[in-house]
Amino acid sequence: MIGALGAGLACGMKREPEEGEAPDARKRVIGLRKQSQVFGRGTIEFLPANNRKILAYLRKYKDDEILCVANLSRSVQPVELDLSRFRGLTPVEALFLTEFPPIGEHPYFLTLGGYAFYAFRLQ
Repeated sequence: MIGALGAGLACGMKREPEEGEAPDARKRVIGLRKQSQVFGRGTIEFLPANNRKILAYLRKYKDDEILCVANLSRSVQPVELDLSRFRGLTPVEALFLTEFPPIGEHPYFLTLGGYAFYAFRLQ
């Protein structure tokens, strides 16, 4: 799943890492895990999604909370998530710090590429 995070992989270019080298996306994910204990500790809450090919869940540990959304399909998939309890917060993609539109009262719509994975901090 995390391979789709690399810019080269997103455009279909595949490059095998040289011995001892991890692709940039993997390095970022490893760095994120080291930076935040929420990925290895705490609770997990699965969220209902209107698309069975999408897995959405919240990871919580102490004051840290991450919304994770994964596309389990090789094809692009849309999903609507009920995030109304987070109304007014802005999802910020944790690897590249990209801000997404603020959460409102309506279902939150996302489109994920094949095998894509997003980890969002809600700010």
